[in-house]
Amino acid sequence: MAAQLDHQAGMSRWLLPLQDELVIWCCIDYAVSFGVQNQVTIRIEQPFVYTGIDGLEHLIVPEADPVKVAPVLAITRLSVRAAYAYDDGHLEVTFSDGSTIGVPSAQDYEPWELTGPGGLKMVSVPGGELSVWRSTSASP
Repeated sequence: MAAQLDHQAGMSRWLLPLQDELVIWCCIDYAVSFGVQNQVTIRIEQPFVYTGIDGLEHLIVPEADPVKVAPVLAITRLSVRAAYAYDDGHLEVTFSDGSTIGVPSAQDYEPWELTGPGGLKMVSVPGGELSVWRSTSASP
């Protein structure tokens, strides 16, 4: 399992190894984190937009009142339809019910990160870039 680089419309993006994976947990602390069955985890620490199946956009501020962050809990037990990380640092995730998460890049902070098996790690770094680490050796 690995992220795959894709080029579309002049912008590089990474297809994340989340497609068809079930979101098995979602956690709110001072961030919003969720994990899927294949042990990939995404942690979002900066404000982002969750768009529900009704089309309503919710500005989710992870460090705010946890009750106001609650709409994003609806992703639990959904499958991921598609997930992309872009070279400019933003993240887009679409779920099986049509809801979405969109995380912009940031100038001063790391808004999100992804970790997974085999040494996979992606971080949206300050200044609007993406850092990617992948294992170069095959696992047994």
